[in-house]
Amino acid sequence: MTRKILHMMGESRLWSRLRRRHFLWPAAIGIVLAVGYNAALPLVISTTDVRPTMERMLDAWSGGKSRITGEPNIRFWPNPTLTLYGATIETTDGTPRTLARIGSITAAFSLVSALRGEPALEDIRLIEPVVTLERGIDGTLNWERPRWLAPREAKADNDDTPFGDITIENGRLQVFDRATNYAREFPGISGTVKWPSFAGRLNAQLSSMIGGQAVSWALACDEPLTLLAGRNTTLKTSLTSAPSISPSRASAICR
Repeated sequence: MTRKILHMMGESRLWSRLRRRHFLWPAAIGIVLAVGYNAALPLVISTTDVRPTMERMLDAWSGGKSRITGEPNIRFWPNPTLTLYGATIETTDGTPRTLARIGSITAAFSLVSALRGEPALEDIRLIEPVVTLERGIDGTLNWERPRWLAPREAKADNDDTPFGDITIENGRLQVFDRATNYAREFPGISGTVKWPSFAGRLNAQLSSMIGGQAVSWALACDEPLTLLAGRNTTLKTSLTSAPSISPSRASAICR
């Protein structure tokens, strides 16, 4: 009887070891594949194309000249993600002046397009951007009008997708008026801007700190190109602040 019990216990331990091995082998293979995936893809996908691709995108957005000094960092797990550090946008009028500085930029990209050498970047995230808006004594602004805002270009590129989804984290806006010596800074700007196409609807949700108060601003416009060109259009906007400013909403025709 004792011998039979010992025999059964031995078989039980054997099956237990076999089950553990049956579980461990697939887990080990999965880990090896994941490590090999992250190690092999950087060797296949070149990082030299992603920096000029992002610089061209920033140039097209801003109308200025951008420069990215940091080395690109690409992560493939769990999703392909690109991070670029140290971006600067400057004027193109012959006397370079800083329009914006961005601490880092992250973007998702298609693995297939990256393998082809044409990385398509989307879901852009701007981390700690500092934007300078300055009006000179003659009334001109430091930002030039980008090409896509010109009427002829706007009609030609109507089906393009220049912006997509942009997320802003801990940004700062600096405003200067040289004619009146006015200067103001708006820190802690965060939110999202969604503009899928030139002909599409523009939605923006932003928040900031103004005078020690948390302020949230929302904007929606069905004809954003008309708005940005300074022509008549309708937009919906709301401003909320606590505790001094009560929530308000407006629908207006902008001129």
